Amino acid sequence: MSEASMLSMETLSDWIQRGGWVMSPILLCSLLVVAISLERLLVLGLWEWGFTARVRRVRARLLSGTPVDWEVRALPPSLRPVMLAVRENWSRSRARLEEAMLFAAHGVKRRLEAHLTTLSVISQVAPLLGLLGTVLGMVRAFLAVQQGGGEVNPSALAGGIWEALLTTVFGLVVAIPAYLAWHGFERLIATRLEAVEELMETWITLHGEQDHASKHPPG
Repeated sequence: MSEASMLSMETLSDWIQRGGWVMSPILLCSLLVVAISLERLLVLGLWEWGFTARVRRVRARLLSGTPVDWEVRALPPSLRPVMLAVRENWSRSRARLEEAMLFAAHGVKRRLEAHLTTLSVISQVAPLLGLLGTVLGMVRAFLAVQQGGGEVNPSALAGGIWEALLTTVFGLVVAIPAYLAWHGFERLIATRLEAVEELMETWITLHGEQDHASKHPPG
């Protein structure tokens, strides 16, 4: 490791210590942001790759009347409960089919949005923790002035103020990525849920047009 890197690490460690106890929850928030972001990237990116395209491809085949593979593997893993609900309730009434699909879709939405609330909370709480640390630091700085008989040492006062501002900086450094991650995942999930809703509407429409004497899913 280079000398510059070691100095940077020592400086960062020193800043964390100067920030006081408030730095501990801020650092915990930063670890949660990293962990949740990586987990959601794996789930929504790697394991559910091509989610929207796959859903809309199946919908297009349904609308064109092309036979569709009704095996569970035909759609993304998180959407399998909805597909199973369709298969198991296709021969029942439209109301029962809608109810089963909506129940399954609610579970899909819950799984897609897992932990995102935590990111949203961190994006709001981290700056407040930073502000709390700054206020406490300012109190300490001016308390030191008072205890010194009111004699102000500009250098010492400036040092106390910049130390107090460190927690605000760290709070924002954590909050901004947390907000960006939350917003990005929310947009991605909204697009996917829109595709799921379109597919469900297609199933309901085809169910209404289906000859109820046969009671077989399309394709």
